[in-house]
Amino acid sequence: MLLAAVDPNHDGSTADNQVTVYNYHDPYSPALATRIKYPDSVNAEWDAVTFTYALDGALAARTSQKKAVGDAATVIAFDYDDTFRRLVKQRVTQVGTGVDDAVLAIGYAFDTLGRRTTVTSYDDPTVELDHVLNQLQYTFNDLGLLAREYQEHVGPVDDETTLYVEYAYDDTDDTPADGVYDKGMRPKSVQYPDTARTVYTLYTDSKASDPWEESGIGDAISRVTALASAASRGNEWWRSSWPRG
Repeated sequence: MLLAAVDPNHDGSTADNQVTVYNYHDPYSPALATRIKYPDSVNAEWDAVTFTYALDGALAARTSQKKAVGDAATVIAFDYDDTFRRLVKQRVTQVGTGVDDAVLAIGYAFDTLGRRTTVTSYDDPTVELDHVLNQLQYTFNDLGLLAREYQEHVGPVDDETTLYVEYAYDDTDDTPADGVYDKGMRPKSVQYPDTARTVYTLYTDSKASDPWEESGIGDAISRVTALASAASRGNEWWRSSWPRG
């Protein structure tokens, strides 16, 4: 398949058309692209991106373009879990010529509910704990909403020392017996590692005399009207300009 950008510089000539070529040579599925040759490619064989796939159509490996004949191409392998076929690892099995080799693998972990809990960078494709470069970790509240997002720049996350962003939700519930949160657990605030900085999400207008807000529609439909430094509004970092109809 060809995808062409016709006359990209708008000079009236089609001599400079940019053509991307897609090849579909997978032995099991004709819908899977196995090679992409970009417009700036100088060779159809080694200056192209190639792909291989598992029987279920999941991407198994990606080989990058080479800069010149004789160079090595970067090859990335993709690993999946056996139960749900979720992506759990991306491993560099060959480092291309001139390519930074600091990060050689990225791993993904999930909890029993299928939620992604960590994203980890490794300096070795074997994905061993003692090769962790940095890590993100996510925790959730009882309703499955993101509660904390940890980010450790050196090594794995330590729950006691790693800085995190904390998310809060509006759990207003005037009638607990009905089993429904009045505000639908909508986002309420974001607490950054610097405890002096919390961003509050507001749903009511700052102008009490605003006839549009007198109807309470912003609060009723959970439409964000401002991001502020306090639940009582404080400094507004952003304020909506919704049409007043």
